[in-house]
Amino acid sequence: MSRRSRTRRRPATGALIFGGIVVAAAVALWAIFVRPPEIARGLPSNIRQARAAFTQRVLDAFPPGTEHAVIVEGLSAQGFKISERDAVFRAGTTSHSGACKFTYLVTWRRTPNGLIEDVAGDRLSGCL
Repeated sequence: MSRRSRTRRRPATGALIFGGIVVAAAVALWAIFVRPPEIARGLPSNIRQARAAFTQRVLDAFPPGTEHAVIVEGLSAQGFKISERDAVFRAGTTSHSGACKFTYLVTWRRTPNGLIEDVAGDRLSGCL
C-alpha cells in the first residue's frame, strides 16, 4: 500500500476559516443596515420626539374604530410580528442603524364587533 493512500486528507482549514469570516461579515453588515418599517422611517433623532412622532403615526394610520384585520394586515406587511395576550394585541419589530437597535411596538384591543381601541405606539432604542 502506498503512503499516499494511507494518509487521511485534512480538511481545508483555511477555507473553513475564510468561509466563517465571510458569513460573519455578511451578518454584521445585514444587522447594521436593517431599515425600519415604513411607518417608522424618517423619525426625529431626539428620543422623546421620535417616540411621540411614532405614536402619532400609528394613531393616524390605525385610528380607534379601524377594523382589526386592517391593523393586523398593515403591520404584518411591514414586518411586525403580531401576538395576543390577555385580550391585548401586540405588534413588534426591530431595526438597526450602526451600533443602535430600535424596537417599534404597537398595542391595541379588539372590540366584540371587530374594531380596534386603545391603540398605542412606542419606540425604544439602545446603542452600544
